[in-house]
Amino acid sequence: MTNNNDLKQTDIFSLFGIEDEYEQRKKRKEEERLKKQSELAKKMKQSNENSSATSAPNKPKVEFEVNSETVIYFYTETIDINDYFSTEELEHGLPKKNKDGEIEYKKIQENDVKKRLNKDYPVMSAGAELVYVKKQNMVSIILKAKKKGNPFYDEKESNTDSFPRSNLKIPFNLLRDFIAIAKMFSDNDQTEVHADIYLNIDTGEFIMDIPKQNAHPYWVEVTEEPYETVEKFSGNRHVKCMEIHSHHVMPPFPSSQDDESERAPIFYAIIGNINEFFPNLTVRTFDIQKGKHIQLNPWSIFESPFSTVSHNYDLSVVEVVQ
Repeated sequence: MTNNNDLKQTDIFSLFGIEDEYEQRKKRKEEERLKKQSELAKKMKQSNENSSATSAPNKPKVEFEVNSETVIYFYTETIDINDYFSTEELEHGLPKKNKDGEIEYKKIQENDVKKRLNKDYPVMSAGAELVYVKKQNMVSIILKAKKKGNPFYDEKESNTDSFPRSNLKIPFNLLRDFIAIAKMFSDNDQTEVHADIYLNIDTGEFIMDIPKQNAHPYWVEVTEEPYETVEKFSGNRHVKCMEIHSHHVMPPFPSSQDDESERAPIFYAIIGNINEFFPNLTVRTFDIQKGKHIQLNPWSIFESPFSTVSHNYDLSVVEVVQ
């Protein structure tokens, strides 16, 4: 038996401030999203052809001047330049025959260092850049993010077991913060956005950094120069462990542009379908030895927000039936 004080089924919508037209509005919103996604996809190719990235202003060039005392830093490793160049080469330069057959000595340049290191550090040919800091007589090897684009999905073979596992995980709050930033840019400007996640080797703390970049509805490109990145983290030992970017209202499938740009042994993440209550996430890395991308389970990279339960609930009332 019921009375007028009983709560009706539809009253729950009013209780939560949800209109009766919820399903209709949801359907219209989905139709608008699909229409917008289709329009973005159609314009993407034309946009990529017509776009030209605006580079950040270059700092006055510092002459690349290595010697036997120069220290090379790569992640947590210190590399002895004397292991890759002889004393004579470091003092006089690299010997080279001129057109008359005579030996001339050419000063060691950035590309010469990258070529010598590449055998032991294949990342040299995967987008690594060298920054020479004259004051410290130091060369820092950094991985600069390359241009990312919206997706044209090509399914690839994946093997999550071939990537080494670590007990360290990126805090979920950094992922949450990036999703909030990505949604803001998507809602306000309909653009993608990029961030880098670093690990402080000394403290074990992860941080997220938003570098200088050009953000477009169909692509995002970091314009921050390598020397600016080095100066930003001067005095701290930080390792870039992830590049993350958004595809805003598009699915988070890697594009051909992403495949071309993401070729270093770090983590790459893409956030997509940003308007969903729970946006979608793709995580992968690149195996330099095998020359292919490897899909990864996000649970193995990020901390779970659901790993702890509040003590405010009495769970003893739940009887588990086998």
